[in-house]
Amino acid sequence: MRYFQPIYLAGYIQDNFSINDLIFNVGLRVDRFDANQRVMKDPYLLYQAYTAGELNFQRPDNIGDDYVVYVSDFNVDKNTLTANDILGYRSGDQWYDKNGNALTDPRILERQSSSARVLPLLVNKDDDIKSGNYEASKTFKDYEPQLTFMPRVAFQFDINDQAQFFANYSILTQRPAGRLRNDPWAYYNFEQGSTISNPNLKPEKSVNYELGFRQILSRSSVITISAFLS
Repeated sequence: MRYFQPIYLAGYIQDNFSINDLIFNVGLRVDRFDANQRVMKDPYLLYQAYTAGELNFQRPDNIGDDYVVYVSDFNVDKNTLTANDILGYRSGDQWYDKNGNALTDPRILERQSSSARVLPLLVNKDDDIKSGNYEASKTFKDYEPQLTFMPRVAFQFDINDQAQFFANYSILTQRPAGRLRNDPWAYYNFEQGSTISNPNLKPEKSVNYELGFRQILSRSSVITISAFLS
């Protein structure tokens, strides 16, 4: 078994300069994060499923070729598929009913299903991850390295020798923490209702703004007023 060995790379450049009474501190940091592991191509599919463009039937105009098709009966076959067999569609995390209406809760499809199940129309119904014929390359891919640019700009303006305005803008990221690592055996032993980690987590990003005023009151005291937004 390969150990979890994510790859981190980072670099930055920074400069400090002044224009008249304005003092600038400008920098740029670039981070590259690679989880260095296999992830699911589609987080909803452990096995290959047909998309709308691969089937020959009439569908709503807003349903694209790459939308995954869902049915209520595992035994529905591609060659005999009719519009009545279709339960809904999915594009990414957005679900649709068979008429192409966007759904806020995909569980609505369960209530519309005669079997109370929502099943992807599989390419091969005999697929089994525990089988020696299972082709992981069809549903798994390498983690896509994430490149993040983080500019940082700060400046200050001296009103006089005792008062100053200042402001800064920055983008910060944090590498995925917690349940990023997923043991491949979790898929092998996966059962309905169980929970597994998400190995395809991306770095978290926050944008920060600050505007402030600083005033010297005495030799031993200074008052600072600032507003933050992030």
